[in-house]
Amino acid sequence: KAHHPQSKVDAHSSDEIFVHQLIETIEYVLGCISNTASYL
Repeated sequence: KAHHPQSKVDAHSSDEIFVHQLIETIEYVLGCISNTASYL
């Protein structure tokens, strides 16, 4: 039973990492789009 809370923490932290990477990817893509638009 001691392992269950730990696995929940791991799942929660992996979800946070996924969301953080998703946000960074979106910001990167938006930055590329705005840079491209400024060149056009």
